[in-house]
Order: sequence, then structure tokens, then C-alpha cells
Amino acid sequence: MLNKGESLIEITVSIAIFLSLLIPTLNILNRVYIANREVDIMIFNKQNSYNILELIKQMKQDDLDKKICENIEFNKSSDILKYLNLDYTLNDEYGKYRLTIRKNDMYSGINSEYHGFYIKINKVEGIYVPRK
Repeated sequence: MLNKGESLIEITVSIAIFLSLLIPTLNILNRVYIANREVDIMIFNKQNSYNILELIKQMKQDDLDKKICENIEFNKSSDILKYLNLDYTLNDEYGKYRLTIRKNDMYSGINSEYHGFYIKINKVEGIYVPRK
């Protein structure tokens, strides 16, 4: 038969072993959650960047000529849309967007010339040639 002191020691050792396994497991689960959250934010920002690029491609050439810029940083997608005078609503859950719009003249053939624009939002790049 066990004494009262022996069962107390056994319970204490069992709890210590349980906690020594539980704490690293919780730490790993927390890191996985944080990594998943960061990936979700990156996917969201990339999708918003594609949406903004498509909205810019709907603008007229004269409007884009006034908005030529190089690496302007915005905290929200709504700030970019205000800068571009676009009346559209995107989800502003996460921030930090970097916008570049440059002229990009392209030539094909002897006398053909197209006035286009190079557009970059974060890491999403596109070329837009407005209709005449």
C-alpha cells in the first residue's frame, strides 16, 4: 500500500511530464497559426493588387498621364483608389500597397507606335495600352 507522500510525488511528476509536453505543443500550434495568418494576408494583398490593376486598366489615357508615379506607398487600398479618383470599394482589412505607374512606349513595325503604361502594385505587374 502507498503512503500519502508517495502518491503526491507521483502526481507532481505526472503533472510535470504533462506540462513539459503540452507547452512545446502549444508553442508549435501558435507558430503555425501565425504563419497561416501571414500567408492569408499575403494572398489577400495579392488579390487586391490584381483587382486594383484591373481597375486602373479601365481608366482613360489622359487620366493615367496625370497619375504617373514611382513607388508611392499607401496604407490601404482605399487610399490608392482615392489617389486614382476611382469610385470603387475594396475590402481594407490589411494594408501597405506600393504603386508605380510609368509610361511605356512600344513599337511594332516601321511606323506603328503604342503609348502604353507600366503598372506595378506591390509585386503584381502589368502593361496597359489604352484604346485611342
